[in-house]
Amino acid sequence: MSRFLKHLRIAFWRAFEHDAFGVAKGAAFSAILTFFPAVLVLASILSRSQSSELFVREIFRAMGRILPEGTNSTVAQYLTGTRPVQTKFLVWISVLTLWTASGVMISWMEGFRKAYQMPKVWGLVKERLIAFLLVVLAGVPMGFASFLVVSGNMIERWTMYHVGHELTPYILGLWTAVR
Repeated sequence: MSRFLKHLRIAFWRAFEHDAFGVAKGAAFSAILTFFPAVLVLASILSRSQSSELFVREIFRAMGRILPEGTNSTVAQYLTGTRPVQTKFLVWISVLTLWTASGVMISWMEGFRKAYQMPKVWGLVKERLIAFLLVVLAGVPMGFASFLVVSGNMIERWTMYHVGHELTPYILGLWTAVR
């Protein structure tokens, strides 16, 4: 137990020494600024499709748990609005989301540089471009994983219905492993 406490003390000291808490605060702030424009873009895109009622209802429930009391009516108006959102607005919000998400990546890069005592070799522009690339590269598998979480049961049921009963246990095992 004393060895564990010694390592814990060293870890906290090094975190303080490398300003890990400040870096985490900066990343959290950028993540908060990223979350709301991303939800606006998602809701706007979903509101354009015909079969979006289920998705809008799920987003509304999730937002009702996150947002403070009294803001549900504003969110409901935005999500269920009959007026279509302009494409120009969607482009600007998407750029804003990408910019703030790259801020999260820049904060993480700064934290790793401090933790591993690496020098800052990239300029401001190159660092931002690398952060943009990291956002996009991380967004692709995250989007695919989110798609599997949202529609995984429907895909599983559709596959089992069309393949046949003799392969059902294999499909269940394979799909469980994929999830």
